[in-house]
Amino acid sequence: MGFSQKIKIISLSIVLLPLLVATTVITLLGRTELFREAESRLVAVREIKEQNIAAMLHDFRAGLEVAASAVAELPQLEQTESLTPFFSAINQQLGFYDLFVINNAGDIIYTVARESDLHTNLQHGPYRDSGLGRLFQQLRARDNQVLMEDFSPYAPSNNEAAAFLGKAITLNQERVYVAAQLSIDKINSVMQIRAGMGDSGETYLVGSDFRMRSDSYLDPQQRNIQASFRGTVAANGVDTKAVREALAGQNGVMQVIDYNNNAVLSAFAPLNVFGVRWALLAEIDVAEIAAPARRMLFTGIGISLAALLLEILAAELVCRLVIRPLGGEPEQMCQLTSVIASGDFTTELMVPEQPGHVMGWLAKMQHTLKGLISQLLGISRELENTATQNSAAITQADGSIQLQARETDMLATAVEEMSYAAAEIGKNTAYAADEVKGCNNSSLQLTAALNATSESLQQTLARFAHIHHEVGELDQDSRKIGQVFSVINSIAEQTNLLALNAAIEAARAGEHGRGFAVVADEVRQLAFRVQEAIKEISSVLNGITGKAASLATHSGFCSEAAQQTLQQSQAMAKAVNDIYQRLAVLKDLMTQTATAAEEQTTVSATLANSISRLSAAAEENSTAISQVASSTRQLLGMAQSLGQSAGQFRV
Repeated sequence: MGFSQKIKIISLSIVLLPLLVATTVITLLGRTELFREAESRLVAVREIKEQNIAAMLHDFRAGLEVAASAVAELPQLEQTESLTPFFSAINQQLGFYDLFVINNAGDIIYTVARESDLHTNLQHGPYRDSGLGRLFQQLRARDNQVLMEDFSPYAPSNNEAAAFLGKAITLNQERVYVAAQLSIDKINSVMQIRAGMGDSGETYLVGSDFRMRSDSYLDPQQRNIQASFRGTVAANGVDTKAVREALAGQNGVMQVIDYNNNAVLSAFAPLNVFGVRWALLAEIDVAEIAAPARRMLFTGIGISLAALLLEILAAELVCRLVIRPLGGEPEQMCQLTSVIASGDFTTELMVPEQPGHVMGWLAKMQHTLKGLISQLLGISRELENTATQNSAAITQADGSIQLQARETDMLATAVEEMSYAAAEIGKNTAYAADEVKGCNNSSLQLTAALNATSESLQQTLARFAHIHHEVGELDQDSRKIGQVFSVINSIAEQTNLLALNAAIEAARAGEHGRGFAVVADEVRQLAFRVQEAIKEISSVLNGITGKAASLATHSGFCSEAAQQTLQQSQAMAKAVNDIYQRLAVLKDLMTQTATAAEEQTTVSATLANSISRLSAAAEENSTAISQVASSTRQLLGMAQSLGQSAGQFRV
């Protein structure tokens, strides 16, 4: 930021800040006072409305009592028609919509408006659940009290909202009820007096159901009494925090969002209407209250802008008078001297060399110093480059010698490891030869065992063959026995038949053949028992035959398995013999390998001695190169020191 800019900012701050502070304070104080005044005005309007509503309710009560007194003075209730002119005058004067006379049975015997409710019964008729019907029920339960039924749709009056006042009297020792239907126009005439309400102010009444009890001034189409009862609370009623506070019995002033979604200042209070609670609200838009404060703020801003323009002109004149002898901004002079002091000559300020200007002489001094430092930097760079090249060459040679020494050491280590490995190979080869010899002995033993196993298997195979042959003969003998039993069974059957025939013939012979019949019966029973025994023996014989067949089958399987085992044992003996021969060959190869490993160990020892002498020579060369490198590094250090001294200046 330049010197002239700082002077301008300071000057502007001296003038502008007090103006802004004063404008802000005045605006805030004015806004606070405006809201306080609006609050007082709303409270006053609310109280006036309360007084007006109270006076109107007093007139309603008085008019109702006058009408009730007139009815009470009639000789007969049927003479109520004679009071029509008087009742019409009361309606016109007090703003009643209609007057009713109801007998104790609930019959509406008289109305001024003569609507469809005339001559209907409020206990059993179509309007028993209407507002007038509910008022009638209340009046029957209380004596000598003026009671009210709040607004609700009333069918005889085109289903428009209606409220009723009523009182019970005594005529000829009978209860008679006088009721009045309140006029909405009378309530609106009181609530829509607009003295002190401005453009957006209004007063209105809200019932405990959040529906209108007077028409709204700002929204007369959607928020009047009739629309409120035909529609919904959200679209045609008022449900704000102020309304809820008033219906809860509280009074006060607060800012709320009204039914038009505008911020308003609301003065609210509860209103007791013959035992029914309404909310009385006096409201005005916050924007209208704050409008004078906004105008005051805009005026203050205009004055501040005019003062700002004048101050800019004055600050520009002061800056020109101060900066002209210096030849530039004080910040530029400080920057140039700071650059020269730090040794940085890369930045050049385009300043005309005018006589008598401080900035001109400073620029000339910078140019002269820049030339001298440039020559010094060139010499130091040439010396540093030469020393760097020599150092790099020596470093490369030293690296090569160091690499040669490391490779020689690695070669010596490798030869030593190779010699050790050759010795280990010889040792392991001898050990392996011994193990191969042991394997040869084991293979011979295994061959002998396999041969013995083969002989045992051959004997087992011969025994299985003999068992198979014996089992076959047993099966044939069993079959022969079965054939013999078949013959015996056939003989027993024939014997049974002969005994049966003999019994038949004995029966024909009568007494002479009775003894023969007994013998024939015994013979038949004996033949039967023989058949049963033969069946049991045949069953046992069949089991023996089956088991013999199964034994023959299994002995055949065992013979086949023994034959396979014999073949495998013979194959294994052959394989073991092959292993024995190959182990013999392997033993010879291992003996030759051990001999070669001993020869390699001798050669490796000779090679290791030669490499040790080569490594010693490499170490001597490395020492000489290190001395040369040390001298070169000293030269490079001196060149770099000179370069650093000259490098403090940047051109």
